[in-house]
Amino acid sequence: MKIRHLAFLLPALFATQLSFAQQSEGSVASHSADSRPVINLSADAYREVQQDRVMLTLSREERGEEAKAVADKVNQAINAVMESGKGNDKLELKTGSYNLWPQQEYDAEGKRIAKTTYVARGEVIVSSVDMVEATRFIEAVSEQMNLSNIAFELTSEVRRNIENEIRAEAIQTFQEKARAVSREFGFDNYDIKYVQLRDSTNNMSPVPRFSMAQAEMAQSAKFSGPELEAGKERVTISLTGEIALY
Repeated sequence: MKIRHLAFLLPALFATQLSFAQQSEGSVASHSADSRPVINLSADAYREVQQDRVMLTLSREERGEEAKAVADKVNQAINAVMESGKGNDKLELKTGSYNLWPQQEYDAEGKRIAKTTYVARGEVIVSSVDMVEATRFIEAVSEQMNLSNIAFELTSEVRRNIENEIRAEAIQTFQEKARAVSREFGFDNYDIKYVQLRDSTNNMSPVPRFSMAQAEMAQSAKFSGPELEAGKERVTISLTGEIALY
């Protein structure tokens, strides 16, 4: 009976010891992985690219004692410009901001006058990759609306192509840094714990703006559009992440 009882206990004891050994090995491996040195790294790549799209803001402002009258004048100007741009595949037109507000008048002594002046202002935004055609258009509609702002940007297609080019460069730079850091710390390999990819742009050119005085001068004389020359924009891809050395 004693031998039979001992034979029954041996398999259970062996299974318990094996389970304990496996747990111990797992704990050691986990501890080893968690205790590996962790390094923060960053890398980036960029291109300076010529901006290829111009955005021109045309505006019209009217003042008067009747709100409807001044609003109608601005509306007519906006409609005329939008109609002039229809059918022109080289231009993209959309209405911009529109405001109508009362303005109280005061006499020389600062006393409020009963008369109220209404001010209406509206915008049309003209976008194009054809700088010559954009200039021609604003000259053609200068009697209806004035040029009040100029801005440049990259088209989505150009930006996407540049980002695709420099993304590979940023990743390669990150990998080269990771290998170099591993060797410098005396390790042969590394694992990437996490990595974050970001893109950013930086307009490197000043944006021309037109003051109200310049707009009034343009309206009072035959308007000749400015020579449009785009600046450069920096497109950047950045990577930040952590690597574990082993």
